[in-house]
Amino acid sequence: MIGVSYYFLIFISLTIIISSSTIAEEPILPIPKNIKYNHEKAKIGKRLFFDPNLSKDGTVACVSCHTIENGAEHQRVSIGVDGKVGTKNAPTVFNSVFNFRQLWSGSVKSLKEQANGPINNPVEMGNNPKDVLKYIKNNSWYR
Repeated sequence: MIGVSYYFLIFISLTIIISSSTIAEEPILPIPKNIKYNHEKAKIGKRLFFDPNLSKDGTVACVSCHTIENGAEHQRVSIGVDGKVGTKNAPTVFNSVFNFRQLWSGSVKSLKEQANGPINNPVEMGNNPKDVLKYIKNNSWYR
């Protein structure tokens, strides 16, 4: 009788073989010590990240789920507007700019694409682009 560890080794070997072809196409690079960025845009981004008024009811900001002090969210699933319970917990935002895919599933290709998701999701922030844009245009700080 073949033990479980034998099957585990086969699984790991196949995983390495299958993934090595895609990994070889993407070189793994160290995170740079310094990054050039626009300081003014970064200030706006930080303000948006902490702004609960981007949500439908003004109660949920990006930082509500993507906690800065803890990395990934420390609860099983995220809680959104109106106390709605999500289906996943929020991943860390630390160094996420260097991820070639976003979210736990890797289903989102970029941070730009990912940022639209929670704001428009009826369970997460429950807002829509038209109302978000109106809020930002009417806010003196953002103007």
